[in-house]
Amino acid sequence: MITIKRPHIENRNSSYYVITEISSTTENISKEIWYRTTEEYADYLVDEVADAFVLPMLLVALRNQEDIKVEAPISEKLYYNIKNNILYTLSIPLHVNYKINVDCEGYVTPSFQPTAVGCGCSLGVDSFSAMIGHMSADCPKGFRITHLTNFNVGAYGNDFEKTEQFFHEALPDVRKYAQEKGLPLVLLASNFGPFFEGVNFNWCGPLRTMSAVLSLQKLFKRYYYASSCTNKDFNFGMGMGDFASLLLPMISTDNTEIIVADQDKTRIEKTASIVDNPEAQHYLDVCWKRIKANRGDTRYLQYPYKNCTRCSKCQRTLLTIDILGYTDNFKEVFDVEYFKQNRDEIVRNYVARKDENHHFHEVYQFMIDKGYPIPQERKKKKIKKFFRSFLNEIIKKIKRIFNSAF
Repeated sequence: MITIKRPHIENRNSSYYVITEISSTTENISKEIWYRTTEEYADYLVDEVADAFVLPMLLVALRNQEDIKVEAPISEKLYYNIKNNILYTLSIPLHVNYKINVDCEGYVTPSFQPTAVGCGCSLGVDSFSAMIGHMSADCPKGFRITHLTNFNVGAYGNDFEKTEQFFHEALPDVRKYAQEKGLPLVLLASNFGPFFEGVNFNWCGPLRTMSAVLSLQKLFKRYYYASSCTNKDFNFGMGMGDFASLLLPMISTDNTEIIVADQDKTRIEKTASIVDNPEAQHYLDVCWKRIKANRGDTRYLQYPYKNCTRCSKCQRTLLTIDILGYTDNFKEVFDVEYFKQNRDEIVRNYVARKDENHHFHEVYQFMIDKGYPIPQERKKKKIKKFFRSFLNEIIKKIKRIFNSAF
């Protein structure tokens, strides 16, 4: 049984927390769990309902096949979707029974009357695309971004003390960008990590991030999740982001609407939409070096550029930018000279890995469509491989004919 106590709000050393205690008999854990924000947003924290704490624990409950007891109310709309849609949807990729019980002290519909429209500001490709598209005059006023956010809820890892360091290292550029856009920046952190040890953030990240949004339902009327794939690439295989367009709208409450942004754009289309943007050229941050460092792989931290240009995320992004013809515009944030010197090998790598997932295949197909030069050595190897295969088949047929004659 998972038990979630009634949440309450506290001021600790000028930071403000909404806190509960969560225990799991299967995990043998009982821990104080919280969401923390700054004084500016303290009045927007929600302790009237336990929505923000219940959502992440649905994954734990499904994994362990535990029932959940909530000693507080849940928003009525969310409770309905948990019972009828969310648990079933989450159970599909986990391959588990979804019929677990979620009991609470009641379901209510509080009227918080929020007005803000929020969007995450990680400064990655998905983030920039969502922000640019929803700040423009073409976006209806009621859907236009009013607040940017930066959350530390597990993307850097589950050890909160370590993740705080990497989170704060990335903050200066996020702050500068928000200031330049004239938008307030909402900072929030959570310590849910102990319940997600060994779980890849790809499998829980969207849910944990949107749960954090629900801890601020008094602030956000609408909130954009920057989608990592289109609906065309919808699947239950690679990670939660690949079926976010189905799942995340179910998390909406009567106060806060969750919207999955850019479901109609591939990663290449999103990259193309930002390459001529001076802010993206100055602030783009796609590198995995901090995430890798938190997992013990610190080799990428030695490179001075914001984006190491060596990890696969950097190379995918810069290769796309190069195909689009904007490489030199990103000299400030990538090691462009390294990329140019090693371009042939990077391209070969993508050709070799084109069938691994839709991201690799998308970049490969983009190279073909644009007539991007593929190193000749790879073509020669393909020809050799074809002839080897052809000759092997001929030899096999000759052997079969020979054997059948005797």
